[in-house]
Amino acid sequence: MISIQEFSTGIQYETTPTGWRSRGFTGYFINKTIDPIPSAIQTAINDRQFALAEGTIKEKVALIGREVGQSGDQWSVLAVITRAEDEFGRSFPVYRFFYTQEKGNLEYLLRWWIDNQQPTFDPLDKPEVKWYQIGENIEISLNDFQQILQEKVPIVLPPEKNYPPLVIHALAQKTAGIDNVAWAWNVGGIEYPNSFHIIYPDEPKASEMIHRVIQTQPNSIGVFTGENIIKLAIENLSNDDEINGNDVETLETALEQSKFTTQQWLSFFEDKGARQAIDQKIHTDNMVCLLTLQAIIVPSTIAQFLRWLKQSPKQLENQEISTDFQQQMFTNITKRAPVMSQNVSDGVKLSIVNLLDEPDLLEMTTWLLKDYSGIWPNAYRNEVDKLIGEDLSLMSDYARNKIGLNKISEDTQGFYLLPYWEKIWSEIKQYWLINEYKPLAKYLPIAQLIERLGNYKVSAVFYQIAIGSVHRKLYGRVAETSPTFAIYRGFRIRKQNAGLEILGLPLPSLRDKFVPAIVMIPLLLASFVLGGFTEYLAKIGISSTTNPSPSKIKEVDKPTNNNTMVPPTPMPLIPSKKP
Repeated sequence: MISIQEFSTGIQYETTPTGWRSRGFTGYFINKTIDPIPSAIQTAINDRQFALAEGTIKEKVALIGREVGQSGDQWSVLAVITRAEDEFGRSFPVYRFFYTQEKGNLEYLLRWWIDNQQPTFDPLDKPEVKWYQIGENIEISLNDFQQILQEKVPIVLPPEKNYPPLVIHALAQKTAGIDNVAWAWNVGGIEYPNSFHIIYPDEPKASEMIHRVIQTQPNSIGVFTGENIIKLAIENLSNDDEINGNDVETLETALEQSKFTTQQWLSFFEDKGARQAIDQKIHTDNMVCLLTLQAIIVPSTIAQFLRWLKQSPKQLENQEISTDFQQQMFTNITKRAPVMSQNVSDGVKLSIVNLLDEPDLLEMTTWLLKDYSGIWPNAYRNEVDKLIGEDLSLMSDYARNKIGLNKISEDTQGFYLLPYWEKIWSEIKQYWLINEYKPLAKYLPIAQLIERLGNYKVSAVFYQIAIGSVHRKLYGRVAETSPTFAIYRGFRIRKQNAGLEILGLPLPSLRDKFVPAIVMIPLLLASFVLGGFTEYLAKIGISSTTNPSPSKIKEVDKPTNNNTMVPPTPMPLIPSKKP
């Protein structure tokens, strides 16, 4: 059940045998059931959001329905507009406003008004709170209006056809999406038609006039796009001590409807200080929450977020604040925000790929993905970690041109991590084809990150690509029963030579550099004595002819059946307890 409040245009009046007659305006509203009137409604009235065009009021009732206000102060308002006359016979519009708290209640206001003899302005009517029992209302079918719904807002309906108020509301609600609903019924003209979704004129002449105003009115007055609502939700989430689920829902709805481009989303965050915080290195608590939220909503900003945190003089403290904020987002994202959850997953994929260009972010990326309380670690553990393994199982076929580099779909076998990992898979496919190859040192940070995150087999693959072998401790975890070589997902990995590990040779840093013979010769002799001469030659790309045949190599993990691949279970964003 909802309570229905009211107030009316303030006039001075005198009673007559037939009712009442106006003697001028009072300058304030009368017949108020709540005093003061909610500020959001008062603001909307002051902004002329309920104003008819001058001289257009007719004898018949006109209706304007609006949702006003923003999160925490939202109202559904029905304005019933009729014509009155003053003592000199001049006509003017008078309003009787009915309203109830929260958006989404306009339909109930309208149904109450229809069911209760459609009350209009009457200064003699004693004001009292009304009540409406919310039941199972008959859904209004819009099947016959699909073509209308494709038109650009504001949609002006033809006055020649009959459109009941409930149909007008249903059309506006469908058109509005996350915006506050706004519609007008049986009107002769509106001051700002561009601020409505649906308009039903009372006659053809009114329709022509409304169309003219729409063409000449500045777009800045146009239909409310929901931008202010989104900005307020961003501000609330980054400043409040507790996460409000309604704010999360507001952002999720906007993401789901794809109403805004990435650049527009960034502009929303810039309006709240994100760009200034980055440029001026501002690391206040609310800025940490704001930039954490931006990285969740816009995954492409994840590297920027990590660089900014790294620059903080209070880095550890800021990381704790970010983690606390992520913890508060867990439950809300799980219950309300599947699109936001996918964005978090995409952020994980991008953060790993970014290490190819920014290896100095290894420590920050480790924090981002390893902290057991964070939102991104959950996405890594429960989804991305598995997807990397699934994609690796396809690399052998991809390297041999048996399959293309395509994203997986219901009908097509393909890769899960595209498009984010396209660069990686296309660059390293050669390592599934040949035994003699030149290591790519830039993949070392990825190998180190994934080792820290506990996926030793995948880490071994990237160590092999980065430095030509796998250090002995990691190799022992991956293939303890295979003395020198092993295979994972069709990929051959080699244990690092003991002599080179004892010497602590930074192999990637020596590769492609001129080393004097007086330095190199003793190192090679030492390596030979320790049993690794031929393997060292393989490391620096000279030879790999000592590799055993594939039939003698231990396979540490068999790939899944690619013809019956099933996507891993979507990420359950539930905090895991730190072991």
